[in-house]
Amino acid sequence: MTSDVTRRVQRTRVGARWTVLAGVATIIAASALGGIFGSRHAARSTPETAPTAGCRPNRYEVEQAADVLDEDGDLVGRSIPGDTFFREIPEEHAPRRYRYYGTIPSRHLSGYVMQAKLKPSCA
Repeated sequence: MTSDVTRRVQRTRVGARWTVLAGVATIIAASALGGIFGSRHAARSTPETAPTAGCRPNRYEVEQAADVLDEDGDLVGRSIPGDTFFREIPEEHAPRRYRYYGTIPSRHLSGYVMQAKLKPSCA
């Protein structure tokens, strides 16, 4: 015959084991998802083509219409395909994920533009 104390101790141990197992399962799942989504986002964050040796590394052509945002994330203008974008190198503005800071002289705009909408340009 087991006492009430012994039963409580056994239940506590079983509960503690399940808590540890649930924690380990959560960490494994988060790591797996982080690896999947992290690699997918990393691939998107850089342009597909790098500038060649003859290109200026800070000159890009806008391939798709894109919002131009200020440092607070507020819309300051739009760029259209064909606009020339000059990336700020070295970066003096705070880096933003998936965006470059620079200037579109034809529109008198400066701000952040999505990297995926830019293509390195040699013109």
